[in-house]
Amino acid sequence: MKRLFICLAAFVSILSINSSSALAADQFTQISALLKQGFEIRAAYSEVHGSGFIVKYIILQKGPSAYQCTMDHGKYDNGYKCYGIVDWEENTAY
Repeated sequence: MKRLFICLAAFVSILSINSSSALAADQFTQISALLKQGFEIRAAYSEVHGSGFIVKYIILQKGPSAYQCTMDHGKYDNGYKCYGIVDWEENTAY
């Protein structure tokens, strides 16, 4: 129940985000750079996939900008890549 509350709180705070201040969805930045810029951790959660693999996420926010940081399996077990959260756009390519 606590996990659900944390996730809901994160998404409620994200609803007011202005997408013009976020990076494009395919660009990432380091979590350390965002924290140095004053972004705050608003939520953290994890998912367990079928094979038992755990994916960890952190939501950062500063004013109208927010990022979802995903655990990256790089040099360290606690490495994260952060992607700007942007408004959903319909894919008209199909």
